[in-house]
Parts: sequence; C-alpha cells; structure tokens
Amino acid sequence: MNRPREVSVGSIDSQVSLESNDSNPGVRRKRQSDFERIFGSQVGQDVEVLATQSCDWQSNILLHGRLYLTRTHLCFRSNILGYVTEHVHPLADVVALERGTTAKWIQNAVYVNIKDESDPDGIHFGYGSLKDRDAMYETIFENWKAVAPDRVEAMQTRRKEAASMMGSSESNETGAAGVVRSEGTGECYAELAIDTQFPIPLEELYKLLYHNDEFIHDFMTNDKKLTDVNIDPWKDEPKKRTMSYVMHMSGMGPSESDCYSTETVAVADPKTSYEIVSETRTPGVPSGKRFVIRTRTVLTHAEVHHKPGSRMYVTTECDWSSSSWLKGTITPAVIKGQRSHHEQLAKKVNEWIKSHDMADVVVEVSTPALTEPTETAPWLDLEKHVSEILGNPVMIALIAVLLAIIILQRS
Repeated sequence: MNRPREVSVGSIDSQVSLESNDSNPGVRRKRQSDFERIFGSQVGQDVEVLATQSCDWQSNILLHGRLYLTRTHLCFRSNILGYVTEHVHPLADVVALERGTTAKWIQNAVYVNIKDESDPDGIHFGYGSLKDRDAMYETIFENWKAVAPDRVEAMQTRRKEAASMMGSSESNETGAAGVVRSEGTGECYAELAIDTQFPIPLEELYKLLYHNDEFIHDFMTNDKKLTDVNIDPWKDEPKKRTMSYVMHMSGMGPSESDCYSTETVAVADPKTSYEIVSETRTPGVPSGKRFVIRTRTVLTHAEVHHKPGSRMYVTTECDWSSSSWLKGTITPAVIKGQRSHHEQLAKKVNEWIKSHDMADVVVEVSTPALTEPTETAPWLDLEKHVSEILGNPVMIALIAVLLAIIILQRS
C-alpha cells in the first residue's frame, strides 16, 4: 500500500537503526511502541515484535525502511520524504521463503512469496541490505513453520523435486546411476577459499570432516597448533555444534586469543550435497569484537579419475558490524588466513586418504593464489605499511591530532 502520509518528527524512520540483536531495552521499547502505532490497527495491539532490522524493499527502485516480524506477521514500512510504503504479510499466506542477494552476490537479502490467486508461485517481495540476513531468515522460517507447516512442507517438496529432476538429467549424462551432480543451493560468500576434489565418496568426506572428532582434533592441535580445543556434540533441528580453542600468535599484539566457532548444517542430502555454514569470532585480537569470519563449505559429488569422488568448494567473508581503522588490514589478512587454513585441511585429508588406502591417487589442491601458511597474526601486516604511513603527511597529521586529544583528556 503506497500513499503520502504525514509523520511526526522523531518517528521510527528517523532514528538510528536497531538490529534484531540489539540489547538496549529503551530502544527496543521504542521499536515496539512504534510498531503498535503503525501496524496496531492491522495486526492488533499488544503484538510482540520478535525481530526488526532496517532494510531496502527491492522494487523498481530501492525503498529504504524497516522490517518487523511477529509470531503471525511480517511487516515493512518505508517513509521517503513523506511518501509512505507499508506491507503487511500474514505468515499464513507465505508460500515460499529463501535467502537472497543484493547486486547478485551480496548475501544480505530475504525473498518472500505471498499467495496470489492469479499466480501459483505467489507475489515476490525482496528485502535487502539486512545487517544479519541469516538471523532474520531463520526467525521468519521458524515462525512461518509454526503458523503454516503445510506450506513449508509444500515448498520443501517442490525444491526437492526440482533438484531431483535436474540431478537425474546430469547423472544420465555422466552415467553415474543414483548420483545427483549438484552445485548445492548456489549460495556463497564473496571470497573463494578453496575449490578442490578428493578421490573418496561424498558421504565419506562429510563424515571425515564433521563426524570424525579424532581427525579434526588432531588437525587442530598438531597441524594448527591450537590449544584448549573443545568440540561440543552435534545438536539437532537445526543440526549445529559449537567449538572453542585458543589461537597462539607471535610478534606485536596479544600472544593468544580465545576463539569461538559455530557450525550449522544447512543442507544434508547424501544424494546431492552437504552445506555447512560456520561463524568464528576472535574477541581477543585487535577489533576482534567488531567482525565475524563466515565460511560456507559445499561438498558435492564429483568424478575423479573416472571413479566416484567428491568436491569441496569453500567461500568466506569477513563481516564487520562496525567501523575500524584496522579493517583495511585485517580483512585481507583474514581471507588469506582462510585460504591457508583450507589448504592445510585439504593436505590433511589427502594424507588421511593415503594412510587408509582409500585411493591410488591424491588430487592436488586448487586454490586462488595461495601462499605458504604463516604463523604471524593477521594484524602484523601493519608492519608492512609503517613506511607508507610515515611517508604520508595526512596520516602523520591524523596521528598527531589523536595523540593531542589523548594527552588533553588525561591532563
């Protein structure tokens, strides 16, 4: 519904964005109050807002606004110079839900299809520029599943049938009966960490990487030199596990940092693919509380030397929640570290395959411009830029101003 509408100064659209994980109770109360004022007449009063994030509605033009989720409705509101756009989507009317992208590759959108009598696929709505796309998607999905389980099941059935039809066609071409060649869901992060193949079946590779605790513990302690490694058991619905460890570093900065990682199995179908999404946080490193390292590991069937094998395709990103002057140094160092890590992991897998006589040949690792693993911390790349900083009068002036401010504050 689009219509001009007057809004008071200080309304919800003029405030600083509050994401779904914000812990400020005062701002949360204001978001709740604003939601009731805007949508109360349509969804009812005293309806709890479960999640809210600023976003852009992907229409003919991008309309910036805010997305709200309750237990029964998904609502959107935009106010651009008095031109108000509002959407109220009952979750019972949702026929499809998926993670989406902005500009074809930025993983920050959610796509929702709403039932329509004239279109069996429903009317498409895309909401992009979400700060935490996955959290919003999962919260919408869980509440949609509670409200309309039949529609969720119907969507999942349609997608499995489509994947099966595509896979059957491809398997006929390769002659591999019962094996569906798949690229997974097609979702990926911006940076490629590794793309390699192994001469062992898909199911064996998945079990080795995610259910062989002895293998992964040995890799983390002996190959990666991590300590205090703790790997929790898998939990179901969704299939998820957490792990923690201590990373040791040399040179400038802290000598070690606690690390916390969460792995979630997004897809688990031995006929097509496995997809595992991980998030790692390193709060002990400089600016460590401001970014999270995400990876998406896609394991699929492959033919290796005319025998059944598997492919491991890993993409990654360093996602910043707030600005930092170290961002330009840390981000490329993180990507480099992820590539080095997965190169080491692939080498470890190949050694395991050889030691267990599972293949006659070991497939070489293929990664983008990998360098030798380094034991230095990511921010040590700062040393490489010292000469550039000292030779830049603007940087010297900024440093002088910062030092002056610090001295004045302490005096």
